[in-house]
Amino acid sequence: MDFELDSEHEMIRQTVRDFAEKEVRPVAAHVDKIGEFPKATVAKMAGLGFLGVAIPTEYEGAGLDALALAIGIEEIARVCGSHALIMAAHNSLCTGTISAGSAHSSWSGAIQDFPSGRSRTSSGSAAAPPRRSS
Repeated sequence: MDFELDSEHEMIRQTVRDFAEKEVRPVAAHVDKIGEFPKATVAKMAGLGFLGVAIPTEYEGAGLDALALAIGIEEIARVCGSHALIMAAHNSLCTGTISAGSAHSSWSGAIQDFPSGRSRTSSGSAAAPPRRSS
């Protein structure tokens, strides 16, 4: 069995790694220390398709496969667990649940707002719960 990535998946890995190093790493410690939802970087993630990896392109997703999603989460997690969790949860618990539990015909007007970052959930406009002090 060949475990080497094909050229498309290698390109995805490099793109996400470059983004993570340039955009996420500089804010990772602050996000973890303060506990703020990283609105700015999540909006950039949405713009690159990271919030709708497996959603078809006609619904404003990236139209990629599960391997692309795993690679993306892994590369973001290399620099910040919080951002990786946002990406993972958004792709599985949010858009993944909607896409797995409904017919494509019912997606129109609803699911596009999630991968594109226009929804309240994916845009980060909902405040994160306050951190408890120890």
